[in-house]
Amino acid sequence: MIGAGVLIAAALLALAIFVFEPFKRIPDIGRGLPGRDGPASEELRARVKAQFPLPMASTDIVSALAAQGFDISTVHNVASFSKNGFPCRTVWQVFWEVDDAGQATAIDAVYGGVCL
Repeated sequence: MIGAGVLIAAALLALAIFVFEPFKRIPDIGRGLPGRDGPASEELRARVKAQFPLPMASTDIVSALAAQGFDISTVHNVASFSKNGFPCRTVWQVFWEVDDAGQATAIDAVYGGVCL
């Protein structure tokens, strides 16, 4: 009987870790934003534009954001980071345009979430 209780407790712990992602660290550039509405996106946008003055090599943007834990799509020039916290999923995204020389010529960011 104790074995079944331990198994159930372990399953519940694994589920909680999956749902709440307690060990997933929010990237420095996205930490401490004010809520999940317009002002938060504006603050993230300002931080991104300050950290990545243009023009700059797109590879530098990719390296810096990847180092902070963002998932990168160089095909679409977007970096995404998301964190689950039941009942919401919070998302930070940075996207940029690249010229033929590999220089980022525009950059922007959004912050938001989806809740059940």
